[in-house]
Amino acid sequence: MAKTARGGDPEVQAIMEAGTGSVEWLREEFYGVDLADHRLSCRLIKTAERLGKSPTSPINEACGDWASTQAAYRLFDNGQASPEAIREPHVAATVKRMVACGGPVWVVQDTVFFSYGQHPRTRGLGPIGKSNEAHDRGLIMHDALAFTTSGVPLGILSQNLWARREVPDEGCVEKILRLQCTAIEEQESSKWLVALRETVARTPRDVPVITILEHLPSPASRKSAFKRCVE
Repeated sequence: MAKTARGGDPEVQAIMEAGTGSVEWLREEFYGVDLADHRLSCRLIKTAERLGKSPTSPINEACGDWASTQAAYRLFDNGQASPEAIREPHVAATVKRMVACGGPVWVVQDTVFFSYGQHPRTRGLGPIGKSNEAHDRGLIMHDALAFTTSGVPLGILSQNLWARREVPDEGCVEKILRLQCTAIEEQESSKWLVALRETVARTPRDVPVITILEHLPSPASRKSAFKRCVE
């Protein structure tokens, strides 16, 4: 994840380029997207098509010309084009594919760290390592991605992006005591439970789902949180 296809893993780049032949499916995937402005919704689809054709290219190169690049950045800066609104039609399409696959669905949760240590002027970032060092700053994203049991991706059911709070200057014992006194909902590890709740809420009752995690909070916190999740 840390590498980009540009100058990174050639196998990753080959896989990404293999899916750029046609982006007509994007119009169907974003069908019904509501950004409170039809022009903005159209701009989203056009921008997605341009970026989809060149997923490994910088935004200005993928857009092709200055006018399209400016339009893309206006889209990114528009508060109405929220991540939740953009994801909504995709999540709905994901649920339809889950129903259509006719079998159990795996929902895999994973966390990705985006490093922006080389962008010291960028605001809204947080530490992504164990310190507050300037080179170790960025954003964190946690996904719940649905797959068939044969490994075919169906889409995203949950996605959350945030900047971590500054790391307190404390020792190991102090950290343990602080976390023990903090409700699970206020801890970063609640991301697993948030994604699980959203998965349960969005999955039809007749679709069997197996959620795969690499980590969970403490057993006591997990038991009470799971109970609230399924109620």
